[in-house]
Amino acid sequence: MMGAYGHMGGMMAGYDGWGYGYGAPQGTPVPVDEEIQLSATNFRFDPATVTVKAGEAVRLNIVNQDGVPHNLYGLDVPIAYALLPAGVSRAVTFTAPTTAGRYQAVCTFHPGMTLDIIVK
Repeated sequence: MMGAYGHMGGMMAGYDGWGYGYGAPQGTPVPVDEEIQLSATNFRFDPATVTVKAGEAVRLNIVNQDGVPHNLYGLDVPIAYALLPAGVSRAVTFTAPTTAGRYQAVCTFHPGMTLDIIVK
């Protein structure tokens, strides 16, 4: 059924009506070399800096503890855009760059909400 704004609200299981599939099954987990626990709290990622090994497969397990949505997008690290609705946990998997250095991912909704990724 169409909602007041022309979207199909609860008709499509796993979707919020705006095309964000945050409730959809994620399938078989991808094997990773390292898992890191993060939270989005008070408009900050905690921890704000993580260290990984060059070339390893990394899974970021992120819990959004704020009452508003966030996202995570890699500026210079291969993290695809990930929506983090309020109160939801999300696993984000990426392969760390093969070159050592400091990389950054951000919440594009909230300036200053950054995650520094140190590759060794």
